[in-house]
Amino acid sequence: MQIPKLVESRGPKAADAALRARTFFPAHWSELQIHFNVMRVYRAAVKTGITNGHFEKQVGGFLIRVGLKDGRIDTAFGFVKMTLEDFKNLF
Repeated sequence: MQIPKLVESRGPKAADAALRARTFFPAHWSELQIHFNVMRVYRAAVKTGITNGHFEKQVGGFLIRVGLKDGRIDTAFGFVKMTLEDFKNLF
């Protein structure tokens, strides 16, 4: 999701509401850290025998959920809530 496009198409108030309804990985994590930590959760899921469905694990103090389908990662996300103002403060 591109925040500027969201604000442009929906306006700031609706964009903020849309962002508040979603969850994210921690803003300070790099793309590499996200990948590494998602893989940690994935390996933990497979180790416990989960190859389909969802699995959650705390990593670095943050909860991550991976969705697995046929032994592969189908989706992954964090549970950090952010507002439009939080995104503005990142840049």
